[in-house]
Amino acid sequence: MVESGFQIDGGGPRAYDHSVAEFAGPFADVAVSAVHPKPGESLLDLACGTGFVTRRAAYSVGAGGSVVGLDINCAMLEVAADEGPDIADWVCASADDMPFDDCSFDAIVCQQGVQFFPDPVAALVEARRVLRPAGRICATVWAAPSFSPYFHAVATGLIAAIGDVGVAPLYAAMPEGGDALLVGWAEAAGLSDIALRQVEVVINLPPIREFLPGQLTATPWGALLRAAGQHAWDVATHKAFDELKPHVRWDGSAGLPFRSWLLTATRG
Repeated sequence: MVESGFQIDGGGPRAYDHSVAEFAGPFADVAVSAVHPKPGESLLDLACGTGFVTRRAAYSVGAGGSVVGLDINCAMLEVAADEGPDIADWVCASADDMPFDDCSFDAIVCQQGVQFFPDPVAALVEARRVLRPAGRICATVWAAPSFSPYFHAVATGLIAAIGDVGVAPLYAAMPEGGDALLVGWAEAAGLSDIALRQVEVVINLPPIREFLPGQLTATPWGALLRAAGQHAWDVATHKAFDELKPHVRWDGSAGLPFRSWLLTATRG
């Protein structure tokens, strides 16, 4: 079983589900809509994490359909199973070696997962295998931090606190040139009808001073900060707060744009 580049241990998966829901949820709606699921169809949420996409897909395919969430991180799947939906099946397996028959799914969504696969092309080749003829796939990758004020502030804080080592996992999640990477991987995997666009969603975050530390705790880059000690944590969070101040409302909340690359394709 091949490890993903995004691993969270301990209580992280539950914290991840709680904090990342603020901005992952709205993008999950966009990603599910991009594959046009129909009642009665079968959909795979690839690298499902705690199940943001799976939950939304269940409403689209209805009781007569089926949804499967697959992830390498079994702790993530435990949280996903607790949250539902009841019609979902949860599978702990690697994206490049899925335990499904050929032509098992009408649609696949991979939200913010493909950039973490050790071999993205191999994972997309495997995704193509389990898609039915003319099956649809959507894959998303966060745009680089410079496109999103929140992630840019986090990157600034990490660099100030622990240098480039702190932003390495962040940039892995939000690579420069993510659009070209997505298209290149899809082409190499033999997918057809490839289309790419950037999606922006303005999201209202709760008071930033409470939200940011909790969200950092649920990430690999936050784990690096914790390991570096309290001083590093304080430097990073204070620096990020300072950069976000122009966006903060009187009650501490903030409406911020988040941007992601979204690719759609078919099996062909």
